[in-house]
Amino acid sequence: MGCADGSLLKEVIRFFPDNEYLGYDIDERMVTLAEEKVDVKVYNQTSSLIRDVEQKYKDKTVVVNLSSVIHEVYSYRNVEEIDDFWFIVFKIADVVVIRDMIFEQSMDRASNPNDVKKIRSKSDRRYLQDFESIEGSIKNNKNLIHYLMKYRYKDNWEREVRENYFPLSRERLDMLIPDNFMIRYETMFALPYTQRVVERDFGIEIKDNTHLKMILEKI
Repeated sequence: MGCADGSLLKEVIRFFPDNEYLGYDIDERMVTLAEEKVDVKVYNQTSSLIRDVEQKYKDKTVVVNLSSVIHEVYSYRNVEEIDDFWFIVFKIADVVVIRDMIFEQSMDRASNPNDVKKIRSKSDRRYLQDFESIEGSIKNNKNLIHYLMKYRYKDNWEREVRENYFPLSRERLDMLIPDNFMIRYETMFALPYTQRVVERDFGIEIKDNTHLKMILEKI
């Protein structure tokens, strides 16, 4: 899901060439690029995707891969479209694989005042003001971590500053998982590279988890 130009599909196929693959993306331009890059069927219409999966793969184990796509769905789709997204995922999947930016509710607390001062003194003021005008003050720790996740993306700032990296908490995700799915694997973590860069640029240690890896299986 959200296969974009097919780069991830291409890598997965390289490691697991014996599986069958489908792609899906709402961007028709990306669908064209993906079909040029990998020899798989790429869908732009959810109805066609559901029909073909249910007809052609009903005796197969269907794995839905959600790699850095959940936060995109929440950033650019409305409430009804978000509900449709989850409906489709759990309707066609036997296994759901998730890797994305997910926060824990404990992140939503007051920031360390010293960390706030470091960011205000060392950040480009224009970019920080842009961020706070959209997300709110970095005196809130969730906002502070959110800013630290995106301050480096200045080349694509106009898009990145408006994209919500943390639309969904781990606790809220748990409520979305149907009763007929079981968590088979789960780990939350902060990206080591991001931790190193933030330490270098601001002298701040990111202690909160920012990412989730999870495998759900239908039971």
